[in-house]
Amino acid sequence: MRILFLILAVAALSLASFVSCKRPHASPTESPPIESSPTRAAATTLPIATSPIATSAVAVSDAGATANLPDTASRDMAMRAHAEELRRRLGPSFHIRYEWPFVAAGNLPLAQFNAIFEHSLMGSCKCLCRDYFTSEPDRLITVYLFKNDADYRRYADELFGDRPDTPYGYYSHKHRALIMNIGTGTGTLVHEMCHALIERDFPNYPSWFNEGLASLHEQCEWREGSLVGLPNWRLPALQEAIRAGEALPLKDVIAKTDAASFYEKDKGQNYATARYLCQYLQQRGTLKEFYALLRRNIATDPTGQKTLEKVFGSPLSEIEPAWRRWVMTLHFPE
Repeated sequence: MRILFLILAVAALSLASFVSCKRPHASPTESPPIESSPTRAAATTLPIATSPIATSAVAVSDAGATANLPDTASRDMAMRAHAEELRRRLGPSFHIRYEWPFVAAGNLPLAQFNAIFEHSLMGSCKCLCRDYFTSEPDRLITVYLFKNDADYRRYADELFGDRPDTPYGYYSHKHRALIMNIGTGTGTLVHEMCHALIERDFPNYPSWFNEGLASLHEQCEWREGSLVGLPNWRLPALQEAIRAGEALPLKDVIAKTDAASFYEKDKGQNYATARYLCQYLQQRGTLKEFYALLRRNIATDPTGQKTLEKVFGSPLSEIEPAWRRWVMTLHFPE
């Protein structure tokens, strides 16, 4: 989960948004002026507390029914209450603002905090929800944007008792929270946001696809209202494995439908294979179709193989060599 070079220009109805994300130590991409939404919550002067933060929840009885979503007033009440709780716990060095489904807190400079909130967070969320996640989130998601590694690790420990095994950031399912070392860039933020959003829309996803779709957005750009994946740091190792005849067969990777099988063995190749299979689908213009069909047919197609063969119109034995040839044409850095 590395750094995102994300250029996002979302011109939707009355809101025009543009996102510019960069790798560490890279020059920022010039952006046109943006129309920002008002910041609804400022930092407070109360001392920080060290007990875990429980995300405010608005109960929904049916995870798939948008008719049961909380109304606007209930959402606003829940967000305000959670923002006040964050104020009390985090203290005066944090900026806080919210827009459904996110309540975000960050101790980075205000202009940077607002830009990330409006573009990398809300702009990316709108793109992803338009293309994939049609079930609107029914509960708040808290987003912590820490300015450096020291603060990221300190607050992960103080707030949640966590010792992160990644320097970039992670999603806590238990706390419905994105905990980010935003000093490394915004690629991991979009990756982990995918995990938070897919939980509501496609809760019985296979692990390979969950990580493949999320990893696709570690490095991407905006094209006509969608986020489009670009080659990233996972590519060279995958290409080397293909050259050496050591690449995992697609059938083996997509069989890793549970977390244990995906994360415990061949983790690096699992991520790279899943990511570039999703990018191949996207490049062919079939990723959205694949997502919708897999979500609908997951009970009878738990690995996704049947759905892959349907959208490609050919068996996996023919898809794989064509996919490998395509992977070998890619370059990173471009």
